[in-house]
Amino acid sequence: MTTEIHTAYALYLCYALGMDTEIAEKLLRIEHKIDTIHASVEKTRKYFLITTVVTFVAFVVPLVGLMFAAPSLFSSPALLGTMDTMEF
Repeated sequence: MTTEIHTAYALYLCYALGMDTEIAEKLLRIEHKIDTIHASVEKTRKYFLITTVVTFVAFVVPLVGLMFAAPSLFSSPALLGTMDTMEF
């Protein structure tokens, strides 16, 4: 439904119910503002979701990879050779 049809229908309903047209117009403006706020909130929700996914990929995935890579790095012969010569 287009905005003009929606506005005309809303004004007709207000007239049929005996509402003042000034109040009906204020209600329509408030409804339009609420629709605008809803669209903005949905965009913000989408950006927050994208930020959460990027943070997960950038931090948690390398951390899991390090869990698998660290044991093989510590068990390498070159590292063991240098640890044997260390004096305490």
